[in-house]
Amino acid sequence: MVNIEKWFAGLSDNVAGVPCSSPPQPWVCSNPIPEAQLSNLGSLQNAYGPNPFPGKFEDYIKDPHLSELIEGKTVAFVGPSAHLVGQNMGDFIESHDVIVRVNQTQEIPKHRWSDFGHRTDILASNLNAPSMAALSENLGWVKTLKHIYGAGPSMWDRDKYGKVVDSWNIPWHNVSDGYLFKAYKEVGTTSSTGLSAMIVLMNYDVESLYITGNSFYNFGKCGIVYYDEFEDEDSMKKVNGENTHHYRHDIHAIEPQIDFFKRLLDAHYPHKLKIDKLLENYFIGG
Repeated sequence: MVNIEKWFAGLSDNVAGVPCSSPPQPWVCSNPIPEAQLSNLGSLQNAYGPNPFPGKFEDYIKDPHLSELIEGKTVAFVGPSAHLVGQNMGDFIESHDVIVRVNQTQEIPKHRWSDFGHRTDILASNLNAPSMAALSENLGWVKTLKHIYGAGPSMWDRDKYGKVVDSWNIPWHNVSDGYLFKAYKEVGTTSSTGLSAMIVLMNYDVESLYITGNSFYNFGKCGIVYYDEFEDEDSMKKVNGENTHHYRHDIHAIEPQIDFFKRLLDAHYPHKLKIDKLLENYFIGG
């Protein structure tokens, strides 16, 4: 019998507690397979710093400051999904020890506090060019944050934008592309910043992680995805750039992300991982 080496050989055999698949999940993405992207990245010269780019899969290394903030705590991970509008979940969200938001670039509008809460303790961001520009315009709000972590592929811009975040004097860390691409390999697509950020948090010993405000683009149906102020053209430009009305599901395929989230629930629900009613109805059943 031929012994075929597993793609995750030499690494932990899971992604955030979800067992790695062998053979790997089908790759549903218009980008090249993760190994090819990493190989190319590792061959590039870093014009902004002395450290080389990762060229292969890596395991996640916990950030000490983020550990201090969230381990042993109740954490709410809050997205901007329109399904929270009118649900009056703000007080429940605020009851958590720590609130993490994804790709937020400014304070939550006051009239949304009753549904979404108002605190942002930790920001999970793609830290791409549009997000960096928007955050730089709102440094008063940014400086209220306790931690930022980059949960999107930084690629060759890692140290270019890292120097900017360093200048904000806020604790932060960039999740290595080596780990993100390991996660993408197991998900089967380039996962969104939201799912990637959840995966990162599940590496920590939190008391619980409550997921809300995330609908997986209305479970692939799209339509009205975000609350109005987040979805308006100017706001979307600050996250996605000028191509505001295209969510790039050719890159971030929805079905593999939904399938992976099911597996994440199998591993952690309802103890470490908790979810709102919308997700419960879809994944667990009413």
